[in-house]
Amino acid sequence: MAPFLCILKERDIMATTITPISKFYFNGVSLIPDNRLTNFLKRGIITFLITLATTPVLMGDSYQEYVPVAETKHAENVKLVEKIQEVNPTLKTEDGFKLITSAAKWATEFNLPTSLVLGVIAKESNFVIDAIGNGSYGLMQVQLGWHTDKLKDAKKITGTREPLNMETNIYVGTRILSDCRKKLGNYEAALVCYNGASGQSTSYSRSVLKFKKMFDPYI
Repeated sequence: MAPFLCILKERDIMATTITPISKFYFNGVSLIPDNRLTNFLKRGIITFLITLATTPVLMGDSYQEYVPVAETKHAENVKLVEKIQEVNPTLKTEDGFKLITSAAKWATEFNLPTSLVLGVIAKESNFVIDAIGNGSYGLMQVQLGWHTDKLKDAKKITGTREPLNMETNIYVGTRILSDCRKKLGNYEAALVCYNGASGQSTSYSRSVLKFKKMFDPYI
């Protein structure tokens, strides 16, 4: 029942004889003055107020159910995790939620699309959290020898410089990608820079952008 509905005393509702109707109160203020009304009229007023308080609002010709924003966002995240699991079926759903939360956080911090960060992760590690290869570590395959300064900063921000830590790895990788973007001005060139390749276009950047396009509808 809606909070604005006044409190009715039980004796007012159950009365069966013609008696003065008790006052309806809201915050101590009478809404209806004392009158001699029939029980029929009293019950009619009560029924009307209850119906008014509990009837859903109609929008156009149909009832529009309210869906909280948080629920909508959660549903979108579920679909995104499922899409990520198409790349890596072994990724636990719980880790998938943590991953997209971290990617969205640092993508926003460094003014990059979340889908681009996820695209880099897909290309670099196939969403394998503890991936290691050729001196590169984690989801975004961070090369420790080249980015010790960023790892030091990461410890202040995330609490650890451990490169296989999900939050630390995505923070450092996204910051590297952001630096490349600022230096070169567009995503394709930034991806070439991130990969350490030379030239204006590579299969690497095209592959990452393909992943980005796959994730875009779910973000």
